[in-house]
Amino acid sequence: MTLPVDNTWIPPILLEDALGLFLGIALSAACGLRVFVPFLAVSALGVLGGWTLPPSLAWLDREPALALFAVASALEIGAYSLPWLDNLLDAAAAPLAIAAGVLVTAAVIPDDMGPLAQWTVAAIAGGGSAGIVKSLTSLTRLASTATTGGLANPFWMALESLAAALLAGGALALPILAGALTLGLVTYGLVRLILFLRSRRSAQPSSE
Repeated sequence: MTLPVDNTWIPPILLEDALGLFLGIALSAACGLRVFVPFLAVSALGVLGGWTLPPSLAWLDREPALALFAVASALEIGAYSLPWLDNLLDAAAAPLAIAAGVLVTAAVIPDDMGPLAQWTVAAIAGGGSAGIVKSLTSLTRLASTATTGGLANPFWMALESLAAALLAGGALALPILAGALTLGLVTYGLVRLILFLRSRRSAQPSSE
């Protein structure tokens, strides 16, 4: 995996660490949109597209993995197509999305920093990105359910699934750009969450 820019001035170790971190952030954010779709997209690029995956993700470059994630993605998307059930799934999928974000980030971060630092960064960057994006999509779906009775929820489901696939593919093609865009999305999501929590707190009646 190489950058389409002149990076000869960057120390190789720092470049590898940066690529792994940005790749992990982008993939973990995609897991926040859909848990299995990012893995399906990466597997499809490796098996069908002839894409050379990073060694840490080489296990996805197998036909059994492609078939497994295709079935899992189909079940996930099908379940999210049902209004009201999708809100329940958000609560159940949140821990899975965070765990997937941590695992995929730990897989692509170089292990030269040591296991403790590697998993700490993965938990903060990967799990945090997946969790924030998942929370943002859950709030959007709740608002859609409240305003449209769930009729618009399939639209958001399709948009999230497409975004997850595109983000996963873009992370492999342009990890720095995808990671930077993801950081912007995560920052926006964090601000939205803070504002939402503040509005909920201010809306609660005073106990005095």
